[in-house]
Amino acid sequence: MTIEATPGKVSRARRALSEIFAHLAHSKADRVSIDEILGRLSDRSLGAGLVLFAAPNLLPLPPGVSSILGIPLVFITAQMMLGTKVLWLPGTIRRWSLGSKSYRRLAGGMAGLMKRAEKVVRPRFKFITAPILQRVLGGFAFLLALLLLIPIPLGHLFPAFSLLVLGFGVMERDGLMAAGGVLCGFVSIGIIATVSGGILTLLAGL
Repeated sequence: MTIEATPGKVSRARRALSEIFAHLAHSKADRVSIDEILGRLSDRSLGAGLVLFAAPNLLPLPPGVSSILGIPLVFITAQMMLGTKVLWLPGTIRRWSLGSKSYRRLAGGMAGLMKRAEKVVRPRFKFITAPILQRVLGGFAFLLALLLLIPIPLGHLFPAFSLLVLGFGVMERDGLMAAGGVLCGFVSIGIIATVSGGILTLLAGL
């Protein structure tokens, strides 16, 4: 049975990401791997991959983690740019895993972010997420993913949020949300450019 999407809600025809993460949090396994999570994302793998690796960057994490999480985002956005339909990640990344306790703490924070997005996302302005334009979105997302690799204090927050919004837009064919992710991305680039310029100016004056 297919249930149509209603305004303000993710389609119930398939489980919401927040539900998938909550279910895995109750797994009896000692560890939860990236491969196991991706295996439950079915046809949403590209957009959901953006959400999966962007969301943790908005949570309190040790310094340097954003650069590590930026690596799979570079792979994902590059494939969006090339028009790939099925997500591929190196085996090394797919084998990344967290202990069950650590995963529960991380999943709790991520589920909160996802539930907020799921309340407003729905299929609309689908032409923005059509295959051709999705490649353009992928190119822009690729630039944002590269910014995550730059070790600027708190500089990862802005592009990560943009990728999260863009990921939900692509995943649920919500063109309005995807466009919002692009707008946030331009703001992110402006902020990072300003901060970087300030740091360089300060260093030059030493």
